[in-house]
Amino acid sequence: MDEDLGAFDPTIPEEGPSAPPAGWLDDVQGYQGHGGADPAHNPLYPPPPAYSPQPELNRNTSVPEVRVPVVSEDEARTALLQFVESKWNYSTKPARNMTFRTLQPVVVYRYWLETYTETRTSAWACEPFSGQAVDGPQYGLSPPPWEVPVCPPQRYEDQVQMTRVPHSSFVKVCHKCNGCGRTRCTHCSGRGRKRCIRCHGNGRIRRNGKSAHCTTCHGRGRKT
Repeated sequence: MDEDLGAFDPTIPEEGPSAPPAGWLDDVQGYQGHGGADPAHNPLYPPPPAYSPQPELNRNTSVPEVRVPVVSEDEARTALLQFVESKWNYSTKPARNMTFRTLQPVVVYRYWLETYTETRTSAWACEPFSGQAVDGPQYGLSPPPWEVPVCPPQRYEDQVQMTRVPHSSFVKVCHKCNGCGRTRCTHCSGRGRKRCIRCHGNGRIRRNGKSAHCTTCHGRGRKT
């Protein structure tokens, strides 16, 4: 029996679609055709052609002094044999019978190349309206994505910034509740409470072979 789960209220409407209908967000010039709050499904804006940052040149960087150790003929032959033995189709005979004429050290420099880039995309976000100031198109045109001012992050560090586009806010009737202010919960079907799935509504669970109060619903068998 589910009488204690709460009464069903048919006046509460079901939740509408998560994404607004087509054309619902086309009030801002330059940002038409965007759907929803997921940036992954919205257009990606590459840097403008005039954007060409200059590389950093650190002329104070000094080349480290490297001292190459002297390698004897026996050490060179041992290293060569270890390399040949690691290759199953190589023969060790040439390495064993090889005659060394000269051993000449060669310095090899290894360097680490670091680079970074920036991409921008836009997506709509919704929030409840409670009388706060709205920076809408009546205050001017919204700047293109690469003209929106942002704080430059630390270089060579991954970072994601969320910035509100100036003059892009407006007030519309909520597409999820059609302006009712509330929607029916999909978990409890508007009853206000649902059966605890951990204890199956019993209020008690088995722990270490003993009966104990369910910590999920605090022993009530129902969750608000």
